[in-house]
Amino acid sequence: MQEILTWIKHNRFTVVLPVIGLIVWITALGCEPFTISPVSGKEVNVTQLQIEYDATLAKFDAAVEDIERKYEQQEAILQAITQLATGDIVDMQGAISLLIGAGGVGVLFDNRRKDTVIAAMKNRKK
Repeated sequence: MQEILTWIKHNRFTVVLPVIGLIVWITALGCEPFTISPVSGKEVNVTQLQIEYDATLAKFDAAVEDIERKYEQQEAILQAITQLATGDIVDMQGAISLLIGAGGVGVLFDNRRKDTVIAAMKNRKK
């Protein structure tokens, strides 16, 4: 045993450095790499990062589907207005009565507003 200790004492770096290398290698092999998540800002491993990526991607996919659905609704409304304007859906009498009715309601609202303005002007003169 004394001979082994003497040999280690004379060749300490020959013994110590491979042991340190082995410890570093085992530590590096057992350590899982982490990174800062761009979503949560926390340190995550590759599995957690993939989960966050998939969840974020699903949110973007849902947003794209929502926009596409709204474009389809907008297109349907535009199509209905175009057909209405060309007379394909309703007859001319229906369109004329719609315009006259809307104009009549507009006249009523304008008269009510004018009455309010006139009443306010009369109150200021008093």
